[in-house]
Amino acid sequence: MEIEAINRRYIADFLAQAKESGYNWVAFDWSASKDFYVFHGFDSAVEAKEFCNNSNTNFNFLTQDWEVADYRFLPVQTLAAAFDGDEVPKIGDIQWNSIRSQMSDLGLEFLHGQPAENMSPSIQSGQFFPLQWEKTFDLSANVDRFHVIWHRHPGHQVYEIGHSTVQYGPFFSMKQAEIFLQSQLEKKTWNQEQHDYLIVGQYKNQSLQIDQEGWPDNSCGIILKTAFYQYDTSLKIKSWQVSEVNRLEEPIKLKHFLFARYQETEGKLLLFDDRLKETSLDLPQVTTYHAYFSYEQLTVNKSIIMEINMKNYDYLKNQVKFTGFGETLDQELKEKLEQQVPAFQLSHQTKFGQDEVNSTLNFEKSKTSELYFFNSYDLSIKQTQSDDTLKQTYFIGRENNLTLKERYNMLNNRSVFKEFKKLEKVGEGEDARFKPTDESYKSWATLNFKETDSQGNFLMRKLFWDHEKTLSKFPIKELDDSYEKNRLIASLEKGNVQKATIVQDGQEVKVSITANALNKTFDFYDADMQKISVKQIQVQKQGVGNDLKDGEDSSVKASVQKDEKQAIADDNKQDKTEKRRQRMKVS
Repeated sequence: MEIEAINRRYIADFLAQAKESGYNWVAFDWSASKDFYVFHGFDSAVEAKEFCNNSNTNFNFLTQDWEVADYRFLPVQTLAAAFDGDEVPKIGDIQWNSIRSQMSDLGLEFLHGQPAENMSPSIQSGQFFPLQWEKTFDLSANVDRFHVIWHRHPGHQVYEIGHSTVQYGPFFSMKQAEIFLQSQLEKKTWNQEQHDYLIVGQYKNQSLQIDQEGWPDNSCGIILKTAFYQYDTSLKIKSWQVSEVNRLEEPIKLKHFLFARYQETEGKLLLFDDRLKETSLDLPQVTTYHAYFSYEQLTVNKSIIMEINMKNYDYLKNQVKFTGFGETLDQELKEKLEQQVPAFQLSHQTKFGQDEVNSTLNFEKSKTSELYFFNSYDLSIKQTQSDDTLKQTYFIGRENNLTLKERYNMLNNRSVFKEFKKLEKVGEGEDARFKPTDESYKSWATLNFKETDSQGNFLMRKLFWDHEKTLSKFPIKELDDSYEKNRLIASLEKGNVQKATIVQDGQEVKVSITANALNKTFDFYDADMQKISVKQIQVQKQGVGNDLKDGEDSSVKASVQKDEKQAIADDNKQDKTEKRRQRMKVS
């Protein structure tokens, strides 16, 4: 693509500004109009990556359509070399062997999923390329100062607003920091639930940098202890709970990301940090994965050659993958995009257990651009114990999407625990739309098999329930181990049928568990998947009223009040609900 003279002048102006401001990285939208590109400069790769992440999807409220951008970043040096039209030198086999040998000796690897071929243009032209390195870190030898971090959080749904921190120290021994922390915990304040504390170890020769919650960057420090004011199940009161996160006596493994450049004249691999300052593996590096780094060779002379359709393909490919359909559709998706038809479909088949799960993915071209969108997919389940097929259509948006496995679980009358963006209504009547806001909330989602929309899809209902509190009342062996407990809860939150061990009368019994959000309990099954009764450790009457957590937005409460009332009416009608669900099956 030919660049107009004004574009070349703009690139030259940006390169001059980058030199004056000390920018090491440049980010721009590779899918923008080729007539004009807007360049954004950054000091560090972490800043460039965050900018790309926040800029790649925006919702146009005028057209009510998603605008997909493809911001990627690369070194300013690479842009400058391309602008000057430097020829790319070739590196022979001997040099390639030298590169691989040096990387092996240092324990360095290319980023996962990035073959050596992707790095070839950067290596051949002497440009920077990313590497990763996992290091065993001796904390006792590398931590020489300690800090107590006090953090106050706002207690509302807007995450970015209202945080404050105070840093105490430095202390020159862990014991001193622990004594100071204990003195702070003994002080009584009216809003202790909105406070928490950290003991942070600072690495030698590093400047401590913390985020808005007081957490240190892994390149400069590590959390050793935490203190949260929360409910103590053993004492039945709220109190300060102090937990040890890391111990100075135990080495840890840190994965670092850095950049390299091959110096052909000396046959040496040089290493750089995320600000492109020469570094060594003796120093802690940034631990943020460098997504959105561009491996493509940029040509800037009289043209910038970029393939918009390939950027759209990469976006859709990732969207399909992370919705749970894997990578088997990649080639077919690419072929369909090349055909430039107004709309197309892809078919996907898999099995969950013995159930056959078939999906039809629906794609459509935008009416205002050349971009395609993954709009929805039709899911059908052929269950082994039935000749009927369950069907449901799920729509894809920017927020509040669930994975294929989670949708499958819900269609099997199970519940899923997710974080959702609060939606705001825009427009009236036929023009009414709902847009996601910055506020989010967590709730259980389940299908209401008694109500369908105009297209025959079961409606979703949101339910609020303190499931971890309920789970703790059952004699489950896995709850005694923090790792197994977290693994159990995470699986149940995804709506899975999870195996566990019940301890009753000194005997261990293998069972399967599912979350029953509608009745705010857990269902237990034997080896033949027959429902069984398991007594709670301490029987307490549990209401089914509004179970929203403290600080939940009032409008969110109002939006689920109807579902909560309906849940009360449905407590003793499970058989009728199941019969209704069976009648909705398609033969």
